[in-house]
Amino acid sequence: MKKQTYIIAFIISIFIGSAFGQEGTVTQALGKGTEAPVSEKGEVPPHGAELKEVKEITVEGDLDEGVLEWGVPQVVPRKLSRFGDNLFKMPVSTFCPISDVPVGPDYILGTEDELIIDVWGMIEGHYQVVLDRDGGISLPKIGRLHLWGLTFEQAERLIRQKFNKYFTGFELSMTMGRLRTIKVFVVGEIKNPGTYELSSLSTLFHAFYLAGGCTSTGTMRKIQLIRNNKIIGTTDIYEFLLTGKKEQDYKLQSGDTIFVPLVGPLVSISGKVKRPAIYELKDEKNLLDLINLAGGMKVTAYGGRIQVERIEKYEKKVVLDLENVAELFKGGDENNNIPLQDGDFVKVFPIDSRIYNKVFLDGFVKYPGEYELKCGMKLSDLLTAEQLLPEAYLERGEIESIDLPSLKLKITPFSPKKLLEGDQSQNLTLQQLDKVKIFSEWKEPESIEIKGEIKLPGKYTIQKGERLSAVLKRAGGFTKEAFLKGAIFTRISVKRTQQENIDRFTKTQEEILLREMALIGTLPEEKTTAKAELLRQQKELISLIASRTSIGRAAIRLCEIEKLEGSPYDLILENGDSLFISKPPMVINVVGAVNNPGAILWSSNKTIDYYMEKCGGLTKNADRKNIFTIKADGIAFKTPLSRFTTKTEEEKPQSLFDYGSMYIDKRFSNTKVIEQGDTIIVTEEIKMRSWEVTKDIFTMIYQLGLSAAVILK
Repeated sequence: MKKQTYIIAFIISIFIGSAFGQEGTVTQALGKGTEAPVSEKGEVPPHGAELKEVKEITVEGDLDEGVLEWGVPQVVPRKLSRFGDNLFKMPVSTFCPISDVPVGPDYILGTEDELIIDVWGMIEGHYQVVLDRDGGISLPKIGRLHLWGLTFEQAERLIRQKFNKYFTGFELSMTMGRLRTIKVFVVGEIKNPGTYELSSLSTLFHAFYLAGGCTSTGTMRKIQLIRNNKIIGTTDIYEFLLTGKKEQDYKLQSGDTIFVPLVGPLVSISGKVKRPAIYELKDEKNLLDLINLAGGMKVTAYGGRIQVERIEKYEKKVVLDLENVAELFKGGDENNNIPLQDGDFVKVFPIDSRIYNKVFLDGFVKYPGEYELKCGMKLSDLLTAEQLLPEAYLERGEIESIDLPSLKLKITPFSPKKLLEGDQSQNLTLQQLDKVKIFSEWKEPESIEIKGEIKLPGKYTIQKGERLSAVLKRAGGFTKEAFLKGAIFTRISVKRTQQENIDRFTKTQEEILLREMALIGTLPEEKTTAKAELLRQQKELISLIASRTSIGRAAIRLCEIEKLEGSPYDLILENGDSLFISKPPMVINVVGAVNNPGAILWSSNKTIDYYMEKCGGLTKNADRKNIFTIKADGIAFKTPLSRFTTKTEEEKPQSLFDYGSMYIDKRFSNTKVIEQGDTIIVTEEIKMRSWEVTKDIFTMIYQLGLSAAVILK
């Protein structure tokens, strides 16, 4: 039963966020007229503190961000696309030939081409003629002319000669009208093979684009143009993509065939090259040829090693590491310029992105940041009098060093004042990635916040050692509606302590839970299910307690400022303290194991029995020996009820009044008055062996949390 009472009391202290006990808890928790400063890691020592000894201390823990940029080494990406494939992802219309521009002198005339001939001078005429199926045209007085197969320039010269034969003193102009269309065949390893009807200005590239480019098994480097069953040219798309030259972009004629053979050897190159991709080899034979094809290595590429994955003899994959490849560009060792094979995957790794030859200057200096670590560099080379800001703290600075093999952070204190005075014992040698930190003498002013029924609520700056009464005077005192008994005072150091208690409690109970779970298999089968359910409930209870966060409330009793001054509750204030004073609450909250829990209108001079009666009495599971009253100031008391008798007609005296399933004997009634702002908590009876709990305990804990929330608001 003692253990049961302890658990309940601890839970109550968690939810109300105050010390559990009798009057005088404030003195025990805070200490009369005392402070509880907490020294944080890296905090500047108080002014006037002497640096007695400069020594090295080792701290194992997190490294400051920026000292060393850690990260997983870059992985060379393996997802590559074939070089040139992006060209064919554009809409087909992008590559259609232009048909409304003047043709060049080398344009070859064919069937259905239209010529527009204008003559002026001694004779005038306008002729629009179309080459017929025989490739000829007919002009008045000139007769029939065969123009098929002639270039535009040759046709114009022939027509001029014929006019000169019959006329003199004239001028002649010839232009193209509507152009003919041609039919070409695109076959082989092409995405959309078939017959295409194109403009007579079309070239091999136009037909290739219109057909969607080659498939994954088609070549881009040996595309054949076949005319009259003869290969009249071979086109290399790489030549156009890499140099922009269109020497191999042959003009098409009707009946031409474009044939795309199977692809040649394919190799991949990825990593720090300018154009990582999958390349088809033609004249390229060696590794250096491939790197040049990919645009060369980036400046961030690591030239000390290149790796080649290779498929060997149709059996397995092997890896070849080539060292000092950067020497190939200088005409060095050709042994690394290995011949390439179909399926090779070349990986060009990046250099280490971290910078090691640097140190950091941080804190209250004029020019913080990174500095080059020079050979034999001393602290005085980095930190000078001109670097320091006026508020810099001269008694102590720190050098944070990293021991790279162990990755431990080492802090070496030094005195900037002695360093500037020429003390060589403070002029330490700097190492790579050292961070020199300079602190500040200036501190943020400490402050507290007062809210609620205060004449001048807000944040107030406090001096060292200043007490609560002094700040309340500055705030104008309390309003007429201030409910001083319900003052909520919170402190950061109290919050930290309370949270540590919660964490310690939950950790202990989790260990007990694990031990009992390990023993569940030793129980008889008929008890295993019940025990497992109890352990599940226990786990939920522990999780509920662990989820609660302390607010750092400390019980305090306020009164008029004149009476508060010099009393035990006239606390010495700390930075971050908060005081909230509410209006008087008009209800008493009753929660827990009562028949009708809720808020009852407060009446003066009423005892706990009165409020129990208003809530319909206790439930049958109520634990009348563990009923708590939480006062408005946050302190909790055990409040026993009046003596109970069993509800039977034979034993019922006339002086009893109904209390649900129980009766209270007025001869033994509780005379302790429930005050304004109090909360009554009726716990349920818990029967446990070690940590066994009833199925309703979670309902009780939930209600308990709600009641505490009302108090803390």
